[in-house]
Amino acid sequence: EKVKELFELLDGIKGYITLDEFFDLIDNIENNKNLTKIAASNNKAWTIVRDIINKFTRFDKISKSPKFEFLMMIIVLFNSVILIMYIFEEDQDTLDLLDSIDNILVWIYVGEVVIKIIGLGIIAYFSDGWNVMDFLLTAVSVATNIALSTIRFARTAKSARLLKSIRA
Repeated sequence: EKVKELFELLDGIKGYITLDEFFDLIDNIENNKNLTKIAASNNKAWTIVRDIINKFTRFDKISKSPKFEFLMMIIVLFNSVILIMYIFEEDQDTLDLLDSIDNILVWIYVGEVVIKIIGLGIIAYFSDGWNVMDFLLTAVSVATNIALSTIRFARTAKSARLLKSIRA
């Protein structure tokens, strides 16, 4: 039914396509792998930059390394312990320390995403569901940290303005 709606839309615009031609077009698009690839795969500038970075950093080797995966697993487990400590901890100094550790871990995750995107390539990276999940969680964590920093700054600025009015 959706295919017929699309055909009617296309047919109404030009009036030159038959239903058989339309289905042939759909079959050609679905069967032609070159038409279904993401444009980034053919981006020569990205390929050149990626090759240069990989030459010096060996991100292509690191991103596929079982040792790297094991290290990231240990970091995730450590992060889980930190999150559990948030639940039970009441001391403000300890909570501040946990916040600092969490910020460091977020930047470690950002580093992992960068290493894997450069090492594996954009298409290979986003072809793996776990990598997509890692990317989304990292993006949400960075956005949350930025939002919290903005709120803290706004509170500080408001307090400074209050102090200024008291001094005057």
